[in-house]
Amino acid sequence: MLCFVVISVGTVSADNVTNVTQNNSLNQTQSVNQLAETKNTTVRGYWIRGDTALGMNSSNWDELQKGGVTDVFVSCSRYSASYSYDKVLAAVIPYAHARGINVHAWITCFKDASGNWVDPQGLKSSKVSVKYKYWYKGWYKVAYKVKVKHYTKVKYKYLGKWRTKYKVTYSYVTKYKWKKGWTYKWLYQTKTVYNYDSSFNNGLVNYIATVAKTGVDGIHLDYVRYPGTAYKYSGATSTITSFVARVHNTVKAVNSNIILSAAVMPEGSSNSYYYGQDYSQMSRYLDFIVPMIYKGNYGYSHTNGTSTTGASGTAWIASKTAWIVQHSNGIPVLAGLQTYRSDTNWSSLVPADELTGDIKAAMTSGASGYMLFRYGLSLLKVLP
Repeated sequence: MLCFVVISVGTVSADNVTNVTQNNSLNQTQSVNQLAETKNTTVRGYWIRGDTALGMNSSNWDELQKGGVTDVFVSCSRYSASYSYDKVLAAVIPYAHARGINVHAWITCFKDASGNWVDPQGLKSSKVSVKYKYWYKGWYKVAYKVKVKHYTKVKYKYLGKWRTKYKVTYSYVTKYKWKKGWTYKWLYQTKTVYNYDSSFNNGLVNYIATVAKTGVDGIHLDYVRYPGTAYKYSGATSTITSFVARVHNTVKAVNSNIILSAAVMPEGSSNSYYYGQDYSQMSRYLDFIVPMIYKGNYGYSHTNGTSTTGASGTAWIASKTAWIVQHSNGIPVLAGLQTYRSDTNWSSLVPADELTGDIKAAMTSGASGYMLFRYGLSLLKVLP
């Protein structure tokens, strides 16, 4: 598995932070204030793969600093020894902190070691064999009782002479006759049985608590959602919100100044229906929120970032950013933007001027910063 480093961005002045955190807890206020104090105007960033991060040297980090990078979010694998949190953070933190760059641990939530989705509610299924009556119409045996008379010869002595008589006894014998009609036989069938298991979630929260103790500046949650199937489950949205709240309480107990953020899907009013991510609910427990506004994955993957009908992907970014900003309870929104055409066309990079336009569209629509996915696939040398 790969680890990723995200470099976050956002315009967070001291005045803005005061307004943003009025409805949040004291811990969240302290965290956002720390964020404001350690950044100059706009938060800028990249996602960086774990193998890339482990191979980076001082020159690479100098380039990031000169390019305007303020924070990195490092998502470390729970399962791969090659990209474990201790290896990745040990490699990243000294370089980043020496250059005034904050480090956030980016953690994949509801996926297992094989990359398969894990149900956020802990719902698991198993196969069991169940015995049942199979009814059918046909010939079958019917039992009935028959009374049978038995004669037993008995000798007895009477008036000095042996005499013989027969004693009669009765018994019942079970017999069968064939009859046509409905009958049954026992068969076995495999059924799926569902139960709830909290061990995955408990292990994940414990892992996050461990990572929070490493000296990172923040925790960034990824895949904290359903894979587009939330509408199939009762209470899906409250499940995601409750998990984020649990993580919030956990990391703030470790260090009240740790910044907590999450990557979310960008689909606006339908986000909760498909993914269980309600911006307004989640934002109560986050210090900032990061919608992945990847225009290429939503059909704007043609020349100049347009759709097949010529619609502008940059305008779509502006629209999505504005909607999410309006529904995130005033916490900073960092726009996640693609540096390549789409997930099906990684080799075609977005030109620097087009990407700059996407960034400006997000910023003018209310974003506090932006993150670019990903380092190594960007044509921008200096982030605007």
